[in-house]
Amino acid sequence: MAVEDLPVDVEVMLMAFRLVVSGGDYGHTAADGRSGAYGYTDERWGGYAGYGRAVEAPPMVQDARARADLARYTSGADGLVTAVASSWFVDSVTGIDWWDQFALDRTFSRELFERTWTTVYTTLLTPEADNDSDNDVEVSPATVGTEPDAGPMVAAGPSLTVTDPAAGSRGDERARPPVVPAHGSGAMRSIAFPVLGPVDYAPGWNDCRDDCTRRHEGVDIVGVRMQPLVAAVDGTITAIGPRGSDIAGAGVTVTGDDGWRYNYFHINNDNPGSDDGVGDLVWQTPPGLRLGDRVRAGQIIGYMGDSGNSEHSVPHVHFEIRDPAGAPHDPYWSLQAAERRQACTIGIGPWSNPVHIGAPSENVASTTVRPLWGNGSWSIDSQGRVTATGDAALISPSRGLGCLDGPTVPHGTDAAGWTG
Repeated sequence: MAVEDLPVDVEVMLMAFRLVVSGGDYGHTAADGRSGAYGYTDERWGGYAGYGRAVEAPPMVQDARARADLARYTSGADGLVTAVASSWFVDSVTGIDWWDQFALDRTFSRELFERTWTTVYTTLLTPEADNDSDNDVEVSPATVGTEPDAGPMVAAGPSLTVTDPAAGSRGDERARPPVVPAHGSGAMRSIAFPVLGPVDYAPGWNDCRDDCTRRHEGVDIVGVRMQPLVAAVDGTITAIGPRGSDIAGAGVTVTGDDGWRYNYFHINNDNPGSDDGVGDLVWQTPPGLRLGDRVRAGQIIGYMGDSGNSEHSVPHVHFEIRDPAGAPHDPYWSLQAAERRQACTIGIGPWSNPVHIGAPSENVASTTVRPLWGNGSWSIDSQGRVTATGDAALISPSRGLGCLDGPTVPHGTDAAGWTG
């Protein structure tokens, strides 16, 4: 698609600016004083919403300010997205000493920023375009800084790192392990989307619970009983099973090497086809998964359910992100970014193989589960093998995004990537 034909999608444009400016890090502070996910100088921020600096404002406030600026830029851009990027860049650097002193480099720097931003925006806007490629593209942030006596130095945009999609993609080019960019320093984390197949979720951070005697410290991702849950990051299983709480029920925790924790609560406690609350553990987490096991992003670590106080609700996973000190952080924007990166891809393959899985044995029980919406199904056995077809095999399947139909040949956790 030609640049002049790119449609204006405000939320995708904002995400592109976040990735290019800060890597999506709301806690980012640049050497030249710009801060927050969108790189506001203190002067440009102007005490918005009562916060002295952008980095001091919560993500939703930073987004609101950026959205207002974007509306202003868009109204004067005649629908040309590169003009929006140009306006954003000029406003971002106006007033910074190195920019004022080296005005001759202004055209080069602005054009480089436009090209960088347009590449990222196009990738986010049309995730299905990557289906024609054998490679995945990972975007890491550009930085704008200074060198002594050297004038403005603009990094060469986001580095486009090509990674081998690994074995298992023979049946469909969309089958590939998740690519998880490096984390920023703030609370927005780079993760793999934690659920396979169709789901529904919305912001719910800090909502009242039990007459506001407690607050909601995660995001509820709604699906169906026994829907596969996958590790958000490479890490270690640091908690598994009943959490000793009538609220959380059964759960799994993956702790990354940096100490950040990813909690999955309300996982399944029922036998297949029932809501009996006394399910065998093989229908809760893959058999053999235990404390201390190493897992990698995209690996199946459990199944969605309704344990804990979810018994009176609908099957869902309460997904939490906590920093090394144990403080919770809103996972919504991390989920949104992960969903954008992986939308329309096949999320099951050899990388999602549970640990300790052995050769098939006799008397293996199995169950078939259909998704919340869309087509296809999961086939799950009591030894932890999972295969999926149709929408059930995809991350964020959406006809609105132009996703192709999911695979008709079952993709699974075996070494070949599918069965049959």
